[in-house]
Amino acid sequence: LEFLGNDHETKVIACYIEGIKDGARLVQIARDITKKKPIVAIKVGRTKAGSRAAHSHTGSMTGDDFICDEAFKQAGIIRVNAIDELFDITSVFDTDIPFPKGKGVAILSEGGGDNAIAADNIEQFGLDVPLLSEETQQKLKPYTMEGVGISNPVDYGGKAEEAPHEIIPPCCKACLEDPAIDIVLITGFLGGYREIIGDYIEEFEEEACHKLVSLLREYKKPIIVNTSFAREKIKALDILRNNNIPVIESSIRAAHCISALVRYAEARRRSFSFPQLPDLRTEKGLSIIEKVYAKGHINLLETEAREFLKACGIPMIPDYFAKSLDDAIKGAEQIGYPVALKVVSRKIQHKYDVGGVKLGITDRDKLINAFNEIMENVQKVTKDIEGILILPMVPPPGKVECLASVIRDKNFGTIITFGLGGVFTEVFRDISVRVLPVAEEDIDSMIKEIKAYPILKGIRGKKPKDIKAVKDLLIRLAKIAEDYPEIEEIELNPFMVHEKGISIVDTLITLRKKNV
Repeated sequence: LEFLGNDHETKVIACYIEGIKDGARLVQIARDITKKKPIVAIKVGRTKAGSRAAHSHTGSMTGDDFICDEAFKQAGIIRVNAIDELFDITSVFDTDIPFPKGKGVAILSEGGGDNAIAADNIEQFGLDVPLLSEETQQKLKPYTMEGVGISNPVDYGGKAEEAPHEIIPPCCKACLEDPAIDIVLITGFLGGYREIIGDYIEEFEEEACHKLVSLLREYKKPIIVNTSFAREKIKALDILRNNNIPVIESSIRAAHCISALVRYAEARRRSFSFPQLPDLRTEKGLSIIEKVYAKGHINLLETEAREFLKACGIPMIPDYFAKSLDDAIKGAEQIGYPVALKVVSRKIQHKYDVGGVKLGITDRDKLINAFNEIMENVQKVTKDIEGILILPMVPPPGKVECLASVIRDKNFGTIITFGLGGVFTEVFRDISVRVLPVAEEDIDSMIKEIKAYPILKGIRGKKPKDIKAVKDLLIRLAKIAEDYPEIEEIELNPFMVHEKGISIVDTLITLRKKNV
């Protein structure tokens, strides 16, 4: 990739990938290359069967496909699933087609059915089919039939089949002049009107295609043609192909190519600023880690994990560690009811699963009952109990439960994850992932791309949550992973996001084995 990225004769890079051993380096190299030229890649192993096939072929373990998807997106690599997609998209990039400035698509055709199919395909790829302005629609009226749709998609009807040179170019021009439109897709039977109407139409089609080329050069917005006659040797279509207007047979493949153009244009426009934090590798942080190693363990108690995160500058809610019932009563009174109780044991990572958590305890009697229930539940699993962690209950109104983690991945190095947390994590899997090192723009995008982002922004009159506090947390977690190579995994699930600030209510930290 580095060689091809620096090779002036290489315009676009196409890849077939079975395994990735140094994904972090791949992301960094590809991110630099995609500022200059596109990379289109097939990465096999999406399914268990595909993974087995790749492994049997080259011995490559394909890894988590979701992480691969996220990493490619971070790097600006266009991922495809089939050879025909690979050739479609690389062929489009191998022209001098202008890159779109946005994702607004105008769709033009002589038939409503073709327009409807194209509109569905365009929106399926996350692109927009915006309403054309009233001014644009007035420009279109002289060239369209009474009663047909011209708000977008534009149906110019059978008039285009008989006089394509007089209908298609001015309709295309009107759309190109609309500020909401970044790309024009002409779909239907262009190039085949001669067969539909008569031989005399051939000359008109060629003239129409010459005019489309002129419009491309004038407005510098991409024009894509999807036609059922794309495979045939037709001079009019060759005029388009030879002048940077792709001609594609399938509507869905045309939409995919437009999507690739938009995604690559966005990748080219990106700029990156990397956070500058002080070194977080402190004597206190190291001391906590070394004490855990000295005891022959690799998983931190939650009390140790909370102390470690505090040492790294992450704000933590108050807590109290109790080794006895009397101590727990004292701690609850000190923190203030209502409180939560959580068992502390190296043998138990998922406390809820063994009945090791009690929430919403409002008085002394309920605390005594909760303490005894936790001890009874946990002792069925292990006698290795350090004590009970007492935390204040986070007020329910307005909070959003989120997840943040860093983990070492065998294929991509260190990855950071953000998403919807708590009991929703495994049900909805609403998460985003980035490969370290991360820029501030990476953090911004991973927050915005989860489906629950509108909840964080505030919906239905709800006030927005403290997204800046979430960003600060993720940046600091990434820095911790960088400064402490001893750490295998940190998981904060859940942490609560409020209108102001965050509350981390559950923490898990695992170290690498001492010899790693």
